[in-house]
Amino acid sequence: MNIETITNIGFLTLISLMIFMVTNIIVKTVINERRRKSFSKVIKPGDLVRVPVADDQYHGEVLEVNGDWVKIIVTAPKDKVYPN
Repeated sequence: MNIETITNIGFLTLISLMIFMVTNIIVKTVINERRRKSFSKVIKPGDLVRVPVADDQYHGEVLEVNGDWVKIIVTAPKDKVYPN
């Protein structure tokens, strides 16, 4: 095997890995969105939920549901809370 063949195999391996990772992210996103949409139809007070925020997520409990809006109590780490 010459150096060009090794380089081509390495390049194809990297591209294949990238394609796999992007496909995996897309599939997970679609599955999560379907789950979220089906849950939003049956959400009720007392349900435990999570709210994704930037690179973190907060867990909370639903207080009330008003049309398209949901009031929740959120539990967050103390070091991530700022004054309003």
